Amino acid sequence: MEVYSPSVAVFAYQNKTINEWFTHSTDDMPGQVVKMINVDKNGMESNCFTTQNGVRNFPESLLNNGYEIFFHGTRQGSAQNIIEDGIDLKKGKPQKDFSDGDGFYLGNTFADVWTARWASNRPPCSAVLVFRVRRAELREGRNGLNLWRNIDQWKELVSKFRNGRANERYVCGLNENYDLLKGLCVGGPEL
Repeated sequence: MEVYSPSVAVFAYQNKTINEWFTHSTDDMPGQVVKMINVDKNGMESNCFTTQNGVRNFPESLLNNGYEIFFHGTRQGSAQNIIEDGIDLKKGKPQKDFSDGDGFYLGNTFADVWTARWASNRPPCSAVLVFRVRRAELREGRNGLNLWRNIDQWKELVSKFRNGRANERYVCGLNENYDLLKGLCVGGPEL
């Protein structure tokens, strides 16, 4: 997992280390480190975060046959909580595209979680967590609902959640049948 942050003034980890990668270890993951970077305006303009270990194609350099990468945009405090305590699904907000308070959203690209439109509809996104997951661990024994190919089912599901009509029976049915949901996030009030 890697953390990217343009708001270094309030970042909890090595806030004097700017525009260069550093590592942080946690008690929860002995022997493993979290790679981080604090980025200021100059670093944003130069895309300094795209160079890691002398390779200038981060985060694409993390991809290979055995891994996938996912991105989660959030605020500084939430990023710190995730790093130190793990993902808590109950921290989700009500009436979102795929959940009503019990979801964790991931994008497939950095831009998915760091766009101007996304940031304008929420409190400012000041941290991006990058997860590198073994493909076998992600897929093995998991059943996902892929809504990318079924726009009508996607519209129905998103409409129910965003309008507060996803009752307990509906949510329980999804939870019993699927471990994850995949599809386009609206990112705003309209459908």
